[in-house]
Amino acid sequence: MSDRLIVVLETPDLHLARTVIDAGATLLAGTFFDLEFDWRVEEFGGRVLTLGPTATPVHGRRDMLWRCHGLDELPSAADAEFVSLSPIFETATKPGYGPPLGVDVLGRAGRPVYALGGVDGPARAAECVAAGAQGVAVLGAVSRSSDPARAVRNLLTALGAASTPTGASASASAGTGGGAP
Repeated sequence: MSDRLIVVLETPDLHLARTVIDAGATLLAGTFFDLEFDWRVEEFGGRVLTLGPTATPVHGRRDMLWRCHGLDELPSAADAEFVSLSPIFETATKPGYGPPLGVDVLGRAGRPVYALGGVDGPARAAECVAAGAQGVAVLGAVSRSSDPARAVRNLLTALGAASTPTGASASASAGTGGGAP
C-alpha cells in the first residue's frame, strides 16, 4: 500500500478502481457519491476520498482530499489529512484552469501536500516528490492510459525511487497529515 499516490476518478468505475487497486494504488478520490462504490472499493482494499472542500462529509465519508490552488489557501485545510496543491503543471484534463504553480511551491507548503494537475507520468511524479510533495494525485495519467495498471505501477516505482526533502517527510512522520493509516 502506498500513501504517495492518489488516483482521481471522474466516475464510480468499479473496473478501473479494481485495476488500480490491484496495481498498488489504494487511495482513490472523486466528486461522485456512490455508497455501493465506496463499499466495493473497501472490499478491494482501497479507500475513497471525497474531493473537497465540502462543508460536511458526504454519505458518511470521513476522508477528504482538500484541494488548494495556492499557498494562501492552505490554512483553510489545516485539519485535513490529505491536501493537494494544483495545478502544478499545465493540465490536459482542465486546460485553462489557472496558471501552473510550478514544482517550487511544493517545498514551500509547510505541510505534506499532494501535487495535482499535469502530473502526467513517472518523471513528473518524481520531480514533484523531489521538490517537496508528500506524493501526487493523478487523473489523466491513469484514466487516459491504454494500460492503467502499468501506469499505476510506473508511477509507484517513480515515487518509491524519489526522495522526499527532510522537512516534508519529517512532517508526515510526525503525524501532521498526508498519509493513510
